[in-house]
Amino acid sequence: MSSFVAKLVSGALPLFGGLTLEQTNGNWTSWQGLPDFAPPVPGAGHVTKRVPQVYEGNTVQQATPYTGVTRKYHFDVTRTFLSPDGYLKPVIAINNQVPGPLIEANWGDWIEVTVTNSIRGPADGTAIHWHGLLQRETPWYDGVPGDFHPSYETLVEGIMGVTGVNRKPAFSDNNLINGKMNYDCSLVKDGTPCVSNAGISKFVMKPGKKHLLRVINGGSAGLQYFSIDEHELEVISMDFVPIKPYRTNYITLGVGQRSEVIVRGKKSKEDTSRAYFMRANLSTICALPRQPHALAALYYSDADAAANKTPRSAAQVFSESRLGCANEALASTVPVHAAPAKQPDRVIRLQITDSVNATGHEEYLINNQTFRINFNQPVLKLAQEGNFSYPNDPQWNVISTGRSRVVRVVWENQKFDPADPQVSNLTFAHPMHMHGHDWQVLAAGFGTWDGRVTNARNPLRRDTHLLPPNGHLVMQFETDNPGIWPFHCHVAWHVSAGLLVNIMERPLSLPSRSQIPRIMEQTCKDWNAWSSRNVVPQIDSGLRL
Repeated sequence: MSSFVAKLVSGALPLFGGLTLEQTNGNWTSWQGLPDFAPPVPGAGHVTKRVPQVYEGNTVQQATPYTGVTRKYHFDVTRTFLSPDGYLKPVIAINNQVPGPLIEANWGDWIEVTVTNSIRGPADGTAIHWHGLLQRETPWYDGVPGDFHPSYETLVEGIMGVTGVNRKPAFSDNNLINGKMNYDCSLVKDGTPCVSNAGISKFVMKPGKKHLLRVINGGSAGLQYFSIDEHELEVISMDFVPIKPYRTNYITLGVGQRSEVIVRGKKSKEDTSRAYFMRANLSTICALPRQPHALAALYYSDADAAANKTPRSAAQVFSESRLGCANEALASTVPVHAAPAKQPDRVIRLQITDSVNATGHEEYLINNQTFRINFNQPVLKLAQEGNFSYPNDPQWNVISTGRSRVVRVVWENQKFDPADPQVSNLTFAHPMHMHGHDWQVLAAGFGTWDGRVTNARNPLRRDTHLLPPNGHLVMQFETDNPGIWPFHCHVAWHVSAGLLVNIMERPLSLPSRSQIPRIMEQTCKDWNAWSSRNVVPQIDSGLRL
């Protein structure tokens, strides 16, 4: 533990009170959440409250009730300045808040989001990807991850929306919970305004009650270990897929991964009168954080929170070196609704390497090819026009599934000969995310895959999973959602360096152009017109999650 965080834990430094919420997080309000079944928005129509007792599909996305409700949101994307940890920095915010707005709806509702790009000084294009939502039969609404220039950004994605925070590509300066943490301002040498006790997030629990926590790694890099001192976590879902509950002291979250956990409140007056730390610790063997420890304070409703007591709780103990850069064991993460692994009719093998290009910059290669986007030539649009092959621009990294119905992908992330000056012998963990699918995780581990499938009768399903360093990840999906689906590492500077392939799923079954809303076509025309008058500073792959 860093000396600065050790002083926070010991109470030698203040935890609370230096800055207001508006100064640290902007126009940010607490996320109250909807009731068990929220009423419809005004004028949205009748809500059908009857929910099927048995799933017809394997995930929530495959079998949904009809509610007749559309929940509407308006996002305004702007540049501003905030101090999430006390250090004043330029950020890209939605509705002037970091983290971004919560999007919440009932199962079966429609969600309509109107996004206004108000980025100025300088102006730039942007796009939002709705991480974890599969966009069945509507691939044009999938978007691409945020593309902000000129610096790397941290995005909070998925059901929470998207937020951008500038940070350096190699080392992270801090780790945050709900956009808050203190920072050691004695490290600031350039005169930037900084307040050391900006304040940490605080949560309140009720004695003896169960509490549902939705935990998201919305960072730009790093494997998070999440825990609550002296409390057990019951894990009930991963990436929106319900799993058979199991209990643990901590969970792992690669970038883009989500877990739902139940925390049981303590009952005795002695226990509930105390304060506890909630912790998110960045792995120091999977990333390069300068300050890897994030803290939040947890109080019980009958405790004296007004006293702002510093928690004196004991941290959960685990061995990071023993765990390595990997997610939980696949044998212990079993979906509630079984879907056995089928025999594939297509196997795609993808090998990750990295090299140094002619300009001296590192880039990632997949089967010896890096990725670079062309914003003026959307691959989905080209495919709908009948163009299914791109020999003149291999950097689009398009792999077609053809007529295959079950596709298995074997990722290899191996160490190579360090004697080759163009190939690095350093390998990193990659949180691999595929759009458009919850896929089956058949195997993940270190070394070369031995051909065995873990829990073949009911393998874990999720949309993001860690590919270990010097290891393998084997995943499988059914081609039941025709489209062009990016499959990429979710570490910002890894995808910036080209670690992405586009899966062209059943090209002959892609939706026709007549099915695409006119606003999508108009957006492409508007971008082409804007980019013809302005220089787009694309110095990398073009994607920075």
